[in-house]
Amino acid sequence: MMPNKTLRRASLVLIPLLVLGLSVAGFLQSRAEEGREAEQESAAIPSRVAMEDGFTVLTLDKAMQAHNDIRTTALAPAGAGSGAEFYGTVVDLQPLMDLASRRDAAAADLAAADTALAAARAEQARVEALYQDGGTASLKALEAARTADAAANARSRAAQAALGSVNSALRNQFGTVIAGWAGSQGGRALAPLLARREALLRLVPPTTEAPPVVFITSDGMPPLEARRVSPSPQADAAFHGQAHFYRTIADLPAGLRLSAHAPGAAGVRIPADAIVWYGGQPWAYVQIAESRFARRPIDAGQPRDGDFIVTHTFTAGEQVVVRGAQLLLSEESRPATAGQTDND
Repeated sequence: MMPNKTLRRASLVLIPLLVLGLSVAGFLQSRAEEGREAEQESAAIPSRVAMEDGFTVLTLDKAMQAHNDIRTTALAPAGAGSGAEFYGTVVDLQPLMDLASRRDAAAADLAAADTALAAARAEQARVEALYQDGGTASLKALEAARTADAAANARSRAAQAALGSVNSALRNQFGTVIAGWAGSQGGRALAPLLARREALLRLVPPTTEAPPVVFITSDGMPPLEARRVSPSPQADAAFHGQAHFYRTIADLPAGLRLSAHAPGAAGVRIPADAIVWYGGQPWAYVQIAESRFARRPIDAGQPRDGDFIVTHTFTAGEQVVVRGAQLLLSEESRPATAGQTDND
C-alpha cells in the first residue's frame, strides 16, 4: 500500500487535471452546440442581400418597412417630349411687324412708281411719234416727255432699292423663309403670328441637326408642340450654338425662356426622390415583391428637371421607392448578424 503522504500528493496532481479535462470537454461541447444552432438559424433565416439576375436584392420585412416609412410610387411613362433638353426664348415680333409694314409700304411705292413709269414711257413714245410724223408735236413737248420718263424711271429705281433694303433686313433678322412670309403670297403664314394666335421661338438644339418637332415647357406651363420653321441667321445671346426658328399655337410673352425636348424613344420617368448615388452612378430601388427590393442602375444620359428618363431596365407601372431609398442603400451595406430576423 502507498503511504498516505504519497496518495495526498497524487491527488493534488490528478484532481486539477481531471477538472481541467472536464472543463475542456464542456467548452468543446458548448461550441459544437452553438455551431449547430447557428447552422440551423442561418438555414431558417434568408440572406438579407443577394444577387438575382445581375441586380442586388435586399430583403426587408413589412414591419421594418413601416418602421422606416418606406414608400413607393408607380413609374409613369416619360411622355411625348423625352429626348435631349435644350433651350431658347420667345421672339419679340415687333421688329418683324415693323419690317412687314415697311415692306408693304415699299411694295406699294414701287407699284405706284412702276405705274407712273409705264405712263411716262407711253407718253414719251406718243409725243416722239407725233414729232417724227410731220412735226405735229414740238421739240419742247418731246423733251418734256423725255424728262418725265427719266424722273419716273428714277422714282421706280428708288422704290426698288427701298424694297430691296427692307427685304434684306428681313432676311438678315429672320431668314429667307420668314422674309418670304412678309410678301403678298406668304401673308397667310405670317398672319397668325402678327395676330398673336401663334408664337415664334428661337431655340438652340444641342446638335446641328434640329428636330422638326419639339415639345416646349416653361414654369407653370403645360408642354406645347412646336414645329421647326428655318435656321435663324441671328444667334441667341443667352445660348451658344446654331439657333432655329420654331412656331407654336400659343400667345407667349416676348423674351420668355423655354426648355425644349425632342420626341424620344418610349421610356419611363424616374422621379428625383427615388434616386440614390452609389459608386458615382445613379440607382433606384424597385419593389419586386412584398419584402424584396432590387437596386437597378439608371442611365444618366437623359436628366430632366431633376428626374431621369430611361428606356430600359425599368418598366412603366413598377413600384419604385421614393421615400427611404437612401436608408435601403445603408441597410444593404450593413453586414448581417445571426439572429437578425427582423432586419434591425
